[in-house]
Amino acid sequence: MMKLLGRLLLVQFCAAACAGDSPRVFESGGRILLQSPDAKTQELTASGRDFDPSITCDGLKVLFVRSDRDDPFKTSVYQVDVPTRTEKLVFAGPITLNKIRVHYLTSPELDEERGDLYVIAQTSVNTGTLCAVNLKTLSVRVIGDTATYQILRKGEYSGKLLLFQRKIAIDGSKYHVNWLYSKAGADLGIAGPETMDSSSLNCPDRPLSNSSPELSTTAQPISKPDYITIPSDELKSSGKNHSEPLTCPNSVERCGPVDLLLYLSGDGTVRDVKLLSGHPALAEIALSEARRWKYDPIAGLRISMIVQSRVRVFFKRID
Repeated sequence: MMKLLGRLLLVQFCAAACAGDSPRVFESGGRILLQSPDAKTQELTASGRDFDPSITCDGLKVLFVRSDRDDPFKTSVYQVDVPTRTEKLVFAGPITLNKIRVHYLTSPELDEERGDLYVIAQTSVNTGTLCAVNLKTLSVRVIGDTATYQILRKGEYSGKLLLFQRKIAIDGSKYHVNWLYSKAGADLGIAGPETMDSSSLNCPDRPLSNSSPELSTTAQPISKPDYITIPSDELKSSGKNHSEPLTCPNSVERCGPVDLLLYLSGDGTVRDVKLLSGHPALAEIALSEARRWKYDPIAGLRISMIVQSRVRVFFKRID
């Protein structure tokens, strides 16, 4: 119950932040696109390897992550100027955590006032560590472990960070909480409705959105961010699902994994799938298979709520 309340609280925060008609950025087919309030779409990048976009408060720059051409789990953070579509490398990585070099960086956000770049150094498929990279010195400041995060930009807690963290209780059970941190990394304690103004997320009158409105023709479009994020290891299924390796075709020389983002209904049905990274030929197979997966019903959700989960699909060769 505590886990569900924590997720629902983050959904409420995000929904309040995303009210109003403002441009939104999203990824489709490894390209970054900008959609204006009148629904006109502008392509900002075309590499086929880009994802996780975020737009600055002035609406003039978009940050995004680009995967390496030869290694989809090695990423760098780029910035594109919206008026000119000029791209610039912001941070190539990697980030060293506990003597381990982490090359897979996601969820970039820019704090122009401090000159810091926030990224999640992805230490597993579901979780990672939020870090602040000073763009002048390239020094790295560790904030905390998280699955997702938000920068609060309005209200009493403006300038603070909201992290969605997984905790382990004394009895070994797992639960999730929304936790506040300062930008310097100071632990400010658990976040709740009695301590936060729910309208304080993101840029004033300019919401951040990474979800694409261009979902498949068989899915119902997600018109508002009424979704929660669940780690893939919490998705249960008695049938075929992402945990079973797929067959790698002989035409593909290197059978690496494919990262997907699943959108599920509360009954466990896959509503839509988005490619995050992976070999194009393997990605096509994974996307086709994913649309046929079925998971167990997820208790405690409103019928209109969408479950989002990042999964990694592995491939094996059949001799």
